[in-house]
Amino acid sequence: MADSTQEGVTDVDVRSPLCVSTDDEDPPGCIKIVAVIPGMKIKSSITGKKKLSNGDISVSFDERSFNVDVKLKTKNANGKVEDQHFAHKILRLPDDILPKECTYKIKKEQVILTLKKAKQRSWTRELSDSGLETFTDDCIENN
Repeated sequence: MADSTQEGVTDVDVRSPLCVSTDDEDPPGCIKIVAVIPGMKIKSSITGKKKLSNGDISVSFDERSFNVDVKLKTKNANGKVEDQHFAHKILRLPDDILPKECTYKIKKEQVILTLKKAKQRSWTRELSDSGLETFTDDCIENN
């Protein structure tokens, strides 16, 4: 899959994060997701808020899904600046979340999402069976 880019700029392959891990119920009533994205550089503002210094990040939450999109400018081994694009999208979580209460923060090479669950129940069984993504072809047939 390639990213549409401006004229004269080479297409950039969209890659998944190197690793995505989950922690159910930490904090209580939430699920924490850590996506490892190599090459992310962070700077802190005067107010202490951390910001991506070598690219852009977009995170969106819906009642049953979320999307993380990171576009970076990094240097390769030869010192040449390269564009990198990482995306992680979950179409159907195991249960509903409260999008307005979901947050994210960034650390060096990490995007940490905290999803607030709509119902106070563990997702451990679903996470061990299928992971975060519960979307299947059956979902299309049943709609």
